[in-house]
Amino acid sequence: DISESRLVESKNTGTQVTLEGVFGLNATFFESDDFNNFLAQEFGWFLYLNKDRNYAIRVNGKLLAYDHLIEETDQLSWTGYSPDRDTSYHFTINYIRWNQQIGDRYYYYFLNSDKKEIAKVLSSFNNNAINFHHSVYVESTFFDHFEQQDILLSTEDNLFSGKAKQVIYRNLHAELRDLLDRKQKKYVLEHAVAVKLTDLERKGLLPEYSSSEQDKKRKNLLLALIQELFIVDPRIFFGIKTDLIRTYLGFIDLLLQSEKSTEILPIIEQALPLTDKEKNRIKQLITRAVNDENTSSEQKK
Repeated sequence: DISESRLVESKNTGTQVTLEGVFGLNATFFESDDFNNFLAQEFGWFLYLNKDRNYAIRVNGKLLAYDHLIEETDQLSWTGYSPDRDTSYHFTINYIRWNQQIGDRYYYYFLNSDKKEIAKVLSSFNNNAINFHHSVYVESTFFDHFEQQDILLSTEDNLFSGKAKQVIYRNLHAELRDLLDRKQKKYVLEHAVAVKLTDLERKGLLPEYSSSEQDKKRKNLLLALIQELFIVDPRIFFGIKTDLIRTYLGFIDLLLQSEKSTEILPIIEQALPLTDKEKNRIKQLITRAVNDENTSSEQKK
């Protein structure tokens, strides 16, 4: 039975769970690394969210640790201004990349000056197949008088969307998305892209190449271009049948060898938003392809 909620003076509040009459399990199981790691995966994000409020989970009196699940952290500050710049708010942003799947989806958590969660919003990076497990915690006095309903008003086009706080929130959200975009690209470059390239080769999805130096150059050039595209958007091959992937890569390989190779970048830009740096890197690869083709033609003469 659940009793009515009532205010208590004691600070030693919490929930105690006692398991009785459970067959097939003993105390050793609940003290095992597997069980404690499971709890850490399920509740680590929540414990971090409430770390300044002394939230904790204990199993048979032992404090549950979750630090081993944190692979990368970063903290930064950001200041948001109203359109007339008369009002400003300071935000402390904590980014975490977990090394395993967590018990919640990937959210931005918003905390007020009492370090209490007042709202959360899904990040734009939930649908990924690259194990980019992340959480972002944002703390500010801004959220002392800004709640979940205000977030809905901020994202909709209505009479209230031009108010100072709504504008600040939208700018904050754009900043958070840029942060995760940079972090994901860094993660892909350092961890995921090598796995993807190996996977494409292992599954036989690359064109067939001989052992000649010319074919080695062709293969390396194609892999370099795939790497750039995968960093821009790791979902580029997600949900596509393997036969189609093999066909697409074959066409790209043929284009790289032809006089139409300079048309590759405009085609890519129609499908993927590219930064100036990304455009330049792809241009350099295409220039390599043109130079290699010219060299090959001269040698044949």
